Amino acid sequence: MQDKKGLLLPALTLGHTSHHIYTAIIPALLPVFKSTFNLTYIEAALLPTAFQAGLTAQIAVGIYSDRTAKRSIVVSAGLAATAVTIAALTLAHTYHLLLALSFLAGVAASTYHPAGTTLVTEHYPLKMGFALGIHALGGTLGTSLGPIMLGALAAYLSWQEALYLIALPGLLASLIYSRLVRDVRVAEASKQKHHASDEGSIKQAAPLLTVFIAAYLMGQFAVETTVDFIPLYLTTIFLVAAPTAAILLGLMRILGVIGGPIGGAMVDKIGSKRVLSLSFFGQAACILLLLQLQLGWALYIILALIGFFFAIEIPSGNAYLAKLVPERRRGTAYALFFTATVAWAALVPPISGAVIEAYGFQTAFTTAALVCAAGATTMLLLKEPK
Repeated sequence: MQDKKGLLLPALTLGHTSHHIYTAIIPALLPVFKSTFNLTYIEAALLPTAFQAGLTAQIAVGIYSDRTAKRSIVVSAGLAATAVTIAALTLAHTYHLLLALSFLAGVAASTYHPAGTTLVTEHYPLKMGFALGIHALGGTLGTSLGPIMLGALAAYLSWQEALYLIALPGLLASLIYSRLVRDVRVAEASKQKHHASDEGSIKQAAPLLTVFIAAYLMGQFAVETTVDFIPLYLTTIFLVAAPTAAILLGLMRILGVIGGPIGGAMVDKIGSKRVLSLSFFGQAACILLLLQLQLGWALYIILALIGFFFAIEIPSGNAYLAKLVPERRRGTAYALFFTATVAWAALVPPISGAVIEAYGFQTAFTTAALVCAAGATTMLLLKEPK
């Protein structure tokens, strides 16, 4: 039992890694899809939008996981389903079928965050910032590994064959997660706390929760624009080959591997809202600097720094929300939060795609940076939950 306890946080982190390997695949394939199906920027942008629209199913997942407490089963089944549905993108012979399959992949991926993040906070109530930071490391590693694996395999195989191979880690992660992660009763988690904090409800926290989510979405505008369009930016402006652009998208997130744990440690030291604000200001500054650079090492470093600042956003946002609502309602709160973020993420690509179509990458990226900075300012005005 003690051995399994020691493997618990690695297993939780592995699940997050596997999940994000697949969430990063569609943006990495946009140059291929645009060329194969002769798409406009707006049409290409609708593919990640379809995936994000499927992710809105997580509101139902969060409510279900709160009512049944079968979070580990939901997550392990979802990891396998996500791997299979991403591989199923290879079946698309028309653009409309590709849209439908992207949506189904999003539905499968909706099983992870409400249940998986809640499990982390329940298992580690006294070291929440640290645990969420390590958990975020896994997610960042996944968003980095997914495009890198795809780019490396697609350099030697077809993109369809690459997706078949990439499905294998998700199936293995699903098996490991189901063996090592167990559900936690709320009462059991509460015993580990020094002070009970179950007072109040989501309704009482609603005003602060609403402003927090609004500020978070402003910050998210930057990362959704850059992640979805960096491959197209590189292939269009610098004529980079599509597999190379996919690898660079992965490298963009590589510093996030240390950003997650650093962000979690910072949350425990200085609080969630300050870390979130730092994250948003950092992303905005790096995006503006990116636009001034030519292809080369300086650009690669700025891409990595964008990934770092995005990575410290993740544990701080999750920790802020966990402290804001009662423990017994965290699954539902995370479902509301992640549904809002994915709904917004579904809207951002066509908005940014339309701006790129009309005014170019410079205007779209600059707009994203300014909106992100506004989110950082708003976050500083919020109070830190206890």
